[in-house]
Order: sequence, then structure tokens, then C-alpha cells
Amino acid sequence: PSKQKMLTNINSKITFNGKYMFDSIAVDNGFYLATFDGFWFYNHVDKTTQKVPLSTNSKVLLKVNKLGSLLFIATDDDGFIIYDWRNRAEVLHIDSKAGLSSNEIIDILPLANGDIWLATSKGVDVYHNGTEKVSNIFSSPSSKVMSLATTDNKVFAATQGSGIQVFDVNKQRLFQFATGINFSYIRTIKDEIWAPSRQGLFRIDGKNYHIQMIPGTQNFSFTGEPVVIDEQVYLGHYSGVLSLPLHRDDHFESPIRISKTTVSGNTYLNNESIFVESANDVIQLQLA
Repeated sequence: PSKQKMLTNINSKITFNGKYMFDSIAVDNGFYLATFDGFWFYNHVDKTTQKVPLSTNSKVLLKVNKLGSLLFIATDDDGFIIYDWRNRAEVLHIDSKAGLSSNEIIDILPLANGDIWLATSKGVDVYHNGTEKVSNIFSSPSSKVMSLATTDNKVFAATQGSGIQVFDVNKQRLFQFATGINFSYIRTIKDEIWAPSRQGLFRIDGKNYHIQMIPGTQNFSFTGEPVVIDEQVYLGHYSGVLSLPLHRDDHFESPIRISKTTVSGNTYLNNESIFVESANDVIQLQLA
């Protein structure tokens, strides 16, 4: 409605640093915020905002995920926390003493079998809820693991330049693909992985690892994870927000570019300027 006003009381009690927000997640009666100054909850029933007390020494919280009544909170330098949002109580805090490869948890993915997968600044860890032990299953010293997603009983770990690593739920490494792409936060949407990156938006079939760039997105540098509303997918990028239909369109018109030019045997990549000596030169264009 044209007369609807934006709520201002949401931010009124949040601290200055708390207004720098990294992630949020909705629950029945409101939503939680992972911020630069701890964990906050907005109750949309009574329109109040309050800080949630946690045992971590880290004020910077990077990601939050949900499974049932539990929230899984990734911190910048103090491991991760499990929080029961129904009972409003902290359940568990796992820090460096548990054997994490790094205290910086960039993304966190709880599975139905009780395992908690962690994307750290040094690789991929798995916390076993039953044994209360941590397994360091993958090391990535050259590029951070940015995000985790699951489909087809596999876990996909997207990195900043080293492609996507694939594991089965038993933590065995299966495959690596898409090397050289700088991914941000990938997410599973209807059994398919949507993978925004600095080089465009990709859709991935988890069964056969087929990866396809969505035409027209190659000029966008995406910064966050996809959000689905009413069969539309919204993605933030450095110039704004892009909206795309969730369903696939078999017909599309992609921009055509010159990828390679050959002049009498001399090859030039992309649309580099060429030199033609005479009218007898043979010019070949390869389009993409």
C-alpha cells in the first residue's frame, strides 16, 4: 500500500556496530541478526529488538543457519555456537579446543544426520554431534572456502578461485570442478545449486556436476546468496539487485562476442585490434 510506512523501531536499540549486519534468519515470531556486534533478535509481535547473550568472546558473527529449533551461528574468531531459538537458550559452543582448522567460520551447514559442516578460513571441517569431535577433511591454503550447500546426498564447498569441492555425506572427497571462479555464497534451491560469483551466476546440477552460466549475468559481480520469493530469485551485486525467474527458460538470446580473430594464420584473442596488411589477407572470426 502507498501509505505503508517503514518500521523505524527495529534499529532504535541496536548499537552502532550492530547495524553492520552480515546475515539474518527468520523464525516463527521474528528474525535473528548476525552482526558486527553480536547476535540480535527482532520480535515482530511486540515490535521489540534485543541483543541475545552468547558465551563467545567474538563480537563479529558471520553466518547463521537453521535446522528445526536450532540456530547454528558462525563467528569470526571463536568457532561456532548452537542456539535453541524456541527456548531462547545457548546449547553448545565449539571453539579452538575442539580441534578446528581455524577459529574463523565463514559458513556453517547442519545436516539431518547430526553432522555440522564448517567452511573455515583454512578449509572444511565437520563436527560430529554424536562423538563431539572435529574432523579436518579438506585443506585450502591458497583460497578460502566461502560457502557450503547440499544436494543429492553430497556437500558442495565453493572457494574463492579453487573451484567447487564435492564430498559425500561420509566426508569422502568425490570431485572438483569450476576451477578459477571466485564464488560467493552458493545455495540449494529445489535440488539445484545456484552459485553466484564474481564472474556471473551459475546453476549446477548436483547429480552430474553440469555447470551453466545464466546468459546475461556474466557482467555482474555478485556479492551475496540468492533469495527466493514467489518463484523469483533475487541476488545482490555491486550495482544493485538482479531478479530472475526460478524456472528454466529454454529460449534465450545471449549477447554474441568475438572470442578469437585469425588473420592469415595470426591469432588474436577477444576483441583485440588486428592489423591487415592487404586485401589478400584471410580473416576468420570465432564467436561466443
